[in-house]
Amino acid sequence: MACLQPAGILQINLEADLLFNSRRSPVYAQRGMVATSQPLAAQAGIEILAMGGTAADAAVAAAAALNVTEPTSTGIGRDCFALYYEATTRNVTALNGSGRAPAGLTLERLASQELSGGPTPASDTVYLAIIDEEGNACSFINSNYMGFGTGIVPKGWGFTLQNRGHGFSLNPDHPNSLAPGKRPYHTIIPGLVTRPDGALSICFGVMGGFMQPQGHVQVLAALIDDGLDPQAALDRPRVCLSEAAPASSVALEDGIHDESRRQLETMGHQVEVVRGQARSLFGRGQVIRRDPETGVLCGGSDPRADGCALPLI
Repeated sequence: MACLQPAGILQINLEADLLFNSRRSPVYAQRGMVATSQPLAAQAGIEILAMGGTAADAAVAAAAALNVTEPTSTGIGRDCFALYYEATTRNVTALNGSGRAPAGLTLERLASQELSGGPTPASDTVYLAIIDEEGNACSFINSNYMGFGTGIVPKGWGFTLQNRGHGFSLNPDHPNSLAPGKRPYHTIIPGLVTRPDGALSICFGVMGGFMQPQGHVQVLAALIDDGLDPQAALDRPRVCLSEAAPASSVALEDGIHDESRRQLETMGHQVEVVRGQARSLFGRGQVIRRDPETGVLCGGSDPRADGCALPLI
């Protein structure tokens, strides 16, 4: 709910439920497409494609724009993962851009400083999907982990460093126990789907902490099992095990039928219906699908974010 105050300042009631009802149609293109959570970032990627750049070139441009438009979630000091599909060879190359623990950082050193902590489910992340005119694809995700990461700004540089190290366990018997040079447990996951002959099918991803693998399965089920287009698949309400464990409570996004909730409760699950701004729990995704016969692209952008899928005209 919004109203104009006497001073002419727009006041927004953040307590009111914000509906995520999508009024978007799937976007179609032949020459290329960029889907991100912010329109200016999508436009930056499209401009690179229009200049003859590849999907990888456009991903760099879109990611750089997101550094400015979504600085809470991403930046130069973040970590990233990417999958790149090369159309001529039908090979997929992976980039692991996550950081490692410092060589001198041990559990004993932390214990001497009386520090403690453990993994948390937080994730402030951006995801983008790009397919270029040649059929190359880049599925790209990067993250500060928590909002603005550590909050530490290297002197004179103007960006914050990510705090993915918060995901380490300080229990020496834990599989993810902190150790020098070790990578922490990660949640960010770019996705690509190829056909049995190696042809590209779908460039996609859903960000959102522990929601990511759950979101991937649900979006893929909508696309493949139910035959939905990318936008309809992203519009569909989601389910989340909020603690990423079998005993976790089940979060149902507003819009899932009450009968489903009742059936889950009858089975013994603790169920919570999530509405309004809290629906950010279910992540934000981008999807571009390529028709193997015609090369026509069909894209969608998550209604839980402010982005779009843009075609190269």
